[in-house]
This record gives sequence, structure tokens and C-alpha cells, in this order.
Amino acid sequence: MGNVTQRARARVLVTVEIDLRDNWGADCTVGQVLDQASREARSHVARLFEKEQSCRVIGETEVTVFMLTEKR
Repeated sequence: MGNVTQRARARVLVTVEIDLRDNWGADCTVGQVLDQASREARSHVARLFEKEQSCRVIGETEVTVFMLTEKR
């Protein structure tokens, strides 16, 4: 029997939560908030992995919107 070489590779899926710390005014629709937040989060992650070719954004973004009540 000859020498046996074993090799392995792995791919890992990681879920990342991003707090955008942005604020949207009362004049924005929930749809605008969802669209803008999703685009900004994907852009932020893409910038983080810009030089790392083995990392990429896949799948859909899931956006949670927090509505705040302002007393006047």
C-alpha cells in the first residue's frame, strides 16, 4: 500500500446582525425603510469582505423595523 493523503475542505454559513444606527423620519414609508436598510446592510458587509475573495453575501436579507412613538 502506498501513502494515503487525506484532505478536507469546508464551507461555513454565518448569520450576521448589523445595527445600522440610521434613523428614518415620519415621511418615509416602511417600504422605503426596508429597501434602504437592506441595501445599506449588504453594502456594509460587502465593504468588510472587499479584499477577501472567499467571503460573499448570499441569500436574502431579513430586516426588522423598530417603530418609535414620539409624543408631541
